[in-house]
Amino acid sequence: MSDLTEVALVVALFIAATFLYLSMNRWVQERYDAVETGLIRGVPMSPDFRRLQLTTQVMPALATVVVVMGLLAIGWMLTAEAIDSESAKLLAYLAAFVASTTAFGWLVVGPFVYAHLVSRTRQAEAD
Repeated sequence: MSDLTEVALVVALFIAATFLYLSMNRWVQERYDAVETGLIRGVPMSPDFRRLQLTTQVMPALATVVVVMGLLAIGWMLTAEAIDSESAKLLAYLAAFVASTTAFGWLVVGPFVYAHLVSRTRQAEAD
């Protein structure tokens, strides 16, 4: 392939991966907001149901983001190794760095999100 074709391919894959991340982020945010506010489409949740939502919806959604972004980082590294063009290789390594940083960030933030939502659920039980 020509250099321009390889660069275009990497850019197109990066745009697709960005849309994937943004949709997953929106998915996590919807679940987080439901547990945080105690409302699903305007209907109040009981504290027990909030706890259930936390353990069956929010945390698996966060784990999914971490796994998918980690797999994308590995895929970007493999793509960079398979490309001949230096500029496309650099873009692929940059995308791998962004994906791995995102995965690591969610991995670090996840326990804090869980702790915050548990405290909000306990606070709702006390009210």
